[in-house]
Amino acid sequence: MVADNATAPETALPSKPPAPGWLRWTVLILVSLALFGNYYAYDSIGPLADSLQRLLGFTDTQIGTLNAIYSFPNIVMVLVGGVIVDRVGTRLATVLFAAVCLLGAVVTALSPPSRSWPWAGSSMASGPSP
Repeated sequence: MVADNATAPETALPSKPPAPGWLRWTVLILVSLALFGNYYAYDSIGPLADSLQRLLGFTDTQIGTLNAIYSFPNIVMVLVGGVIVDRVGTRLATVLFAAVCLLGAVVTALSPPSRSWPWAGSSMASGPSP
C-alpha cells in the first residue's frame, strides 16, 4: 500500500480565521453593485434603439452593427486582461483596471458636447444645450 504524503499533517497549510461577517457583507454588496453597473452600462444600446432611430435616423442594421462593435472588444479584452492578471497579479490588476475605468468615466463626464452627438459628453449631466 502506498502512503499519501500530500495529506500528512506536517505538510498542511495553517488555516486563516474567517473574515468578520460585516466585511463579507460589505464585499458582497460592493461586488453586486459593480456587476449591476456593468450590466446597466453594457445593455444601454437596446433601450436607446428607438431614440437612435427616431432622433438620428439609425436603421436596424446600423444599431446591430453598433451593438456588435460595442461587444467585440469585450471578447478580445478578456484575453488581454487575463494575461495582465497573470503577469502583475490580481490585486494590482484590479487597481489598474479600476483606474482605467475611472479615467474613462472622468473623460466622458468632462468632455464637451459633440455637434453630431448632442446628448453625449457633459450634456448627459447638465441637460441639453440650447
